[in-house]
Amino acid sequence: SPPSAPPHRFLAAMMRARYPAVVDAAYAASAPMKFYAQQLAGHEYFDRISAVAEDADAGCAAAVRSTLDAVAADLEDGGPGHYRTAAERLGLCPALPGYIADGDTFRDEILMVVASTFADHNMAYYPPRNKTELCRSCRLFRSDPGGDGSRPPHYARLRAFLSASVRPAPPPGSCFDLSAQLPAGPNATITSGDWSGVGTGPDGESWDFQTCTELVERIGFSDGSMFPPREWTYEWLRGHCARRFGVEPRPNDLVLRWGLRDLAGSGASRIIFTNGLNDGWSVGGFMEDPGPDLLVVNFTDGAHHSDLRGEDEQDSEDMQKGRMRVRNLLA
Repeated sequence: SPPSAPPHRFLAAMMRARYPAVVDAAYAASAPMKFYAQQLAGHEYFDRISAVAEDADAGCAAAVRSTLDAVAADLEDGGPGHYRTAAERLGLCPALPGYIADGDTFRDEILMVVASTFADHNMAYYPPRNKTELCRSCRLFRSDPGGDGSRPPHYARLRAFLSASVRPAPPPGSCFDLSAQLPAGPNATITSGDWSGVGTGPDGESWDFQTCTELVERIGFSDGSMFPPREWTYEWLRGHCARRFGVEPRPNDLVLRWGLRDLAGSGASRIIFTNGLNDGWSVGGFMEDPGPDLLVVNFTDGAHHSDLRGEDEQDSEDMQKGRMRVRNLLA
């Protein structure tokens, strides 16, 4: 099954930490503790996504960045209404989400669709090989689709990616419905509380609410990533959450109530934290044991909680050894 959202494993750790009389021990795979402890600057997540994509397919990072930069430059040069021409070139359905009424918003939302799709690909990048969705998407951006006056090559590449890689995929020959990328609920936008992507429908609405309240994640785009720079700010999040849910984010609530910055000092014990180091969320994980009975196992070529997936003949030696270490710890 596809990877699930990171807090499921975060909650395993918190169940043990908060209710030790009920929960004997916890296995917290890919738990991004430092995100919720507010200990990251904001650029680390997509910097890691970019590095893994480049390792997976040489030239990928530059190809994605140059394509998105070229589309952004075209939008800037084309004037206020040019985003509708850009939408047509990308094969988007004519009825765009109502809040997209200018080129800057259009640019930001297209960026978010691309970035969140690569985030999903990254979580599923195990075993690391060239037949993964990540590598296929990279090859689309590195391809030479040609082009003409109505659809330059950078538009052709991005259109091919939207049609082939983004979920839900449009039926063959139909337009790409940008509204299908929205979570449910009023005032929904593609860029939501979690910039790695909140998902669509009711699930997306629920996760948008969670990241608008207690599970605040600082995730932005640095100039060193494969995506055009876009700074995450608390001011942006406050405005989004007020419009969306009428709530105020509480980034330090769990830090104060649950002692997230010092679990050992808060009395937590008997938790195994695991990280797949190809996973973007690993930048928020513990790389070393945070306490005498809080143990870390890192999988060098693992992805998002890939250690919890069923054993497979294609498992790497690194994965097999890591699982054996976990078994020994549990024994």
